Amino acid sequence: LAAERPVVAADVGDVGHCIRKGVTGLLYTPGDAQSLANAIVSLLSDHERAATLARAGRDHVQKHHTWEGNARVVVELAASALDRKARSPLT
Repeated sequence: LAAERPVVAADVGDVGHCIRKGVTGLLYTPGDAQSLANAIVSLLSDHERAATLARAGRDHVQKHHTWEGNARVVVELAASALDRKARSPLT
């Protein structure tokens, strides 16, 4: 994904967190060789779609899987926690 290449991956484990079917890449059912082949052929035959998926995948990685992105998430979580604490009747 980070290399801005279209991705086809087996739909196992936490893969769906990064590769959202038809948005940041294509997923196939593990063990389903025909589904894998169909996904690959679909990308090879539609260069525009492949490029769109590749860009979306790279954008996802840059937004959610970099040190800066991780820091942004931590800051957002801390701000949210402080906001909840400030609104809590127990404080």
